[in-house]
Amino acid sequence: MNEEAGGGRLGDQPSRPRKVEARIWAGFAVAFFIVFALLFLAWNNLDSNLIGGLITIAMAVGLLNHGFWYRDRIMMGGSSLSIILTISLLVMEPALFPIGFIVLGLGQGISGITNGMQIETMVGGFLFMGGILALLSTYISPESDWGVWMVWMILVGLIFITVSRETKNPVTHYLGIFWVLLTSLVYIFRPDLMFPLLGMLFAAGMTVNFIYFYRVLGRTPKLSELFSFASRALFLRGLAKPIHRYGVIVALLRGNMVGKDIIHDVLSRIEPDVTPVILLGPTAPNQLELEQNVKLGWVNTVEGENDPSYQVLPPEDLNGINVFLSKSISSVPGGKTAVIGDFLDNMIPQMDQGTFFRFYSDLVSRSRVGEHTMILVLKADMHPDVEIQMVKRFADVIMESREREERGKLIREVRVSNLADNIETDWERY
Repeated sequence: MNEEAGGGRLGDQPSRPRKVEARIWAGFAVAFFIVFALLFLAWNNLDSNLIGGLITIAMAVGLLNHGFWYRDRIMMGGSSLSIILTISLLVMEPALFPIGFIVLGLGQGISGITNGMQIETMVGGFLFMGGILALLSTYISPESDWGVWMVWMILVGLIFITVSRETKNPVTHYLGIFWVLLTSLVYIFRPDLMFPLLGMLFAAGMTVNFIYFYRVLGRTPKLSELFSFASRALFLRGLAKPIHRYGVIVALLRGNMVGKDIIHDVLSRIEPDVTPVILLGPTAPNQLELEQNVKLGWVNTVEGENDPSYQVLPPEDLNGINVFLSKSISSVPGGKTAVIGDFLDNMIPQMDQGTFFRFYSDLVSRSRVGEHTMILVLKADMHPDVEIQMVKRFADVIMESREREERGKLIREVRVSNLADNIETDWERY
């Protein structure tokens, strides 16, 4: 969950801010939109070399934009050199345009190796391989344009399959498999139908992907979620149902993880008819962007706060906290609520183990009886292990996020233990 640099959504490595991710996809979308518009308007006046060159430039522009936002000089350098080479070769010797694609693949691959990103390295390898094969085809079978496109489309399918390894998205995985099979069959029997049929397959795949995300998220997915290379690992890999359909979810953070970002991401994933009841601790109310219908409390020792938008509750006032939750939940028409917050971080230090156990067990029991969701965010490395084990004991889903150093870089990882659906994931990079 990354919002801006240093925080954000759970799903990237080392840290992929959501706004930056949107800008990256916008770069690819604009570049390919322009190229496909040119192809549509002037298809009959373009040969295969010029078409391939334009696609290479679009890909390079997208990766150049990607490198710019992540300050990846290797990716930016490789993409820039690819653009210059491709344009120059299209003017002087169009048949050699694949050299630009080879350089693009090399830049992407070296960038992936340098940053320890296996998926980016593999994608760079596929791009490099596609450029080599396209270059060889101009000498081995120069009369067969469809052979070149068949090779390129198979590589596209392999990229789909490779990306699905990181996103753990079964739709993308099977889309890649069917893409490779359809390309091979169509090339044998009706190569002239290659692009129309692949276009239909892609449309079908995106439709199925939309349905898959809708079922998992419990709401209409956002465009960035449908096409993200780094799908939301925390929610999409460990949950079999929408988040509000679980009883107690515990998100444990270790390292420089930010609770407010997780709260933001949780709020974006509950259905519109579910009213959130937010009870904060270390996170202050002014750190969140909330809608007006949200029930908001702040467990803290601050004095003199008279803001009508939230209620301040002393962490030692267990009865006051219980009353706030009961009134907030009962005031919601239909009672469809989700209690979200990091308030336990401010309460645990104020109580002995026996007092905390009684409070927490009663809190969870009322949540289960009332059939509303409770999503608790805790900074695990600031509390004794026995309290953390108490919290985990009552959870239906345990989400652990940690930060560690690898080769001088901070790596963020997540794993999910879904006890309700018997789903366990390994530690995976964001």
